Amino acid sequence: MKFSCTKENLRQGLAAASHVSTKDPNYPFLEQVLIKARKSGVELFATNMHVSLFAKMRAKVDQEGEYAVPSKLLFDYVNLLPDERIDVDLIDEALLVKCGRGKTTVKGDVGGEFPVMDIPEGGKEFTFSNAHIARALSEVSFSMATTEARPELVGVSIQSSDRGLVLASTDSYRLSETLLAAEVGGNESVSVILPKGFVTELQRVLALVRDNVETTAVSMRITESQVVAECGGIILISDLVAGNYPDYTQVIPSEWKTDILFEVAAVQKAIKAASLFSRTGLFDIYLTANVQEQMLELRGEDSVRGKNVVEIPAAIDGEPSDIAVNFRYLLDGLSVLPEEKARFRLISRKHPCLLTSPQEASFRYIVMPIRQ
Repeated sequence: MKFSCTKENLRQGLAAASHVSTKDPNYPFLEQVLIKARKSGVELFATNMHVSLFAKMRAKVDQEGEYAVPSKLLFDYVNLLPDERIDVDLIDEALLVKCGRGKTTVKGDVGGEFPVMDIPEGGKEFTFSNAHIARALSEVSFSMATTEARPELVGVSIQSSDRGLVLASTDSYRLSETLLAAEVGGNESVSVILPKGFVTELQRVLALVRDNVETTAVSMRITESQVVAECGGIILISDLVAGNYPDYTQVIPSEWKTDILFEVAAVQKAIKAASLFSRTGLFDIYLTANVQEQMLELRGEDSVRGKNVVEIPAAIDGEPSDIAVNFRYLLDGLSVLPEEKARFRLISRKHPCLLTSPQEASFRYIVMPIRQ
């Protein structure tokens, strides 16, 4: 195996592969990247048995072949190289990497333990812009469940609607929902759950290639049991989560008694101040809407450490109301809003609250209250 390429081409592929790779003493190949040199170019392959990655890169191939080396080791080394041509050669069962005046050898193996992974064909295909799908995933990925108690919640639900694709996630304490516009191949409908690992890796790939003007389009194909996403010559493959996503729409109230419009930055700062005095383990802060004075009060109180109270000017319509919530959940929702202002709606201290943008955009964020 022998080929030459630019540093950026090799670095980008290795950056994606090194995140997918994982350490497992029983399966050494899981921390490796399999490099395949073909006449058409060079392919990189990595897997953690849940998510698999193919990365195609431009290269001048002088000799075909394949070899597997530790992916993070090779990425860390390539990342330190100057922005010059890189020459890669397989000599005496070690990978020789030369760039400028530097050279190194990386030992690995022929990659015989790597599973045969074919890219699934067919399925329902959707096309997005990088910016749109990156935004949508950022609005729902943070509220996925983190434990396997309910496996169907450890992922993102995607369902067709007459408005586009609806993405949602919940960990039973908060719920995120957003709308993603997509170019659809035919009259496609879909209702699946993307696993958390796939969503995380897709977000990394989108960030990796977002500055490349040639990779603005992202395609996703969904078969009966798998999902395939491709962007910028990088392909991700994963099994779908089995089971049905719960009907979360039942927990979204249709009517509200208090509507609050506030400056996001000011409230974020007030939440952080109040959180310093939240009770350990509860992470609770209290929000009170003062309709008469048009003020939103945020309070954190602990019997040992003390109390913090901040009042923020806000446009408040409806009835006076108050609620206790987990401050971390509220900060998570505010962090993904694209505008300087946010709309916060309440019913009572016993009902879920809603966070959206002022223009009633596609993003909805529901937080369950902490019982006072």
